[in-house]
Amino acid sequence: MNAVVSVRHAYDKGAFISAAAQRFETVFGESGKDATGFLEQIWNDALADDLPGIALEDVVRLAEAFWLYGRRRSAGKILIRIRSTKRKKGQSPGRDILEVIGTDRPFLVDSVMGEIASQGLDVLAMFHPVVQVRRDENGDRVRFGGRFISESMIQVHLDLMGEAARARLVDGVRATLEDVRGAVDDWNDMRAEMDDAIDHLTTATTSASREEQEEAIIFLRWLRDNHFAFLGCRTYQFITDEKGDVTRQEPNVKPDSARGVLRDPERKVLRQTAEPMMLAPAIEAYIRA
Repeated sequence: MNAVVSVRHAYDKGAFISAAAQRFETVFGESGKDATGFLEQIWNDALADDLPGIALEDVVRLAEAFWLYGRRRSAGKILIRIRSTKRKKGQSPGRDILEVIGTDRPFLVDSVMGEIASQGLDVLAMFHPVVQVRRDENGDRVRFGGRFISESMIQVHLDLMGEAARARLVDGVRATLEDVRGAVDDWNDMRAEMDDAIDHLTTATTSASREEQEEAIIFLRWLRDNHFAFLGCRTYQFITDEKGDVTRQEPNVKPDSARGVLRDPERKVLRQTAEPMMLAPAIEAYIRA
């Protein structure tokens, strides 16, 4: 038996698109194909349960300010801000609006939502248009020429917060999205590192049984074939003598081996404090084997 989920939009599509297009024509002088796609996606994410008591005109004005915020974005920059909306007397309280604009990448929405949740905040509504825009050498959005870019625009409605909470959220989202950028940009390099590890293990001389060796190789291939999200990698080298014994318990970090979130040398893996760490006898015996 299949479950059926009913989604009820907050506004009639025709009425919303007509009002929004007219507003964009008035403010920006034209709407354009990219703006039309943006507005249609805004409508699609405008759900009745998320926007109680919020008029169509209010959402149109929020969309207008969001579109205006992305008018200029230099190459590689991620725009992040929080602004507050005011409501008329007697209506429901206002909202804080988190807005993020950057090059479209995997994991963006999940990462932003994860950071919001980690700070104990509740999401009231979320809009996520992905738009195709052209930008000139200054980063200005243009209708013709320029560079063609796929951009992710994330707008999240939250309860009103204090200034300290807003600053903390902006800093947290920025750090999280820098991690996403590193992981996505280095994705192919990290998969190549896994291929190297598989090749090395395939020909390695080891005291393990052939069956155990084959099982490990099959597992690594399974991870590589899109069953694992590579977030970061870094190579630690243990110096050994001709007998295979570790001559120094503290490993070296291989130069230029850091990828993804581990580009940051302050990001720890083996322990919470300083790295590299000293080998425990049991780990040393495992490495020697």
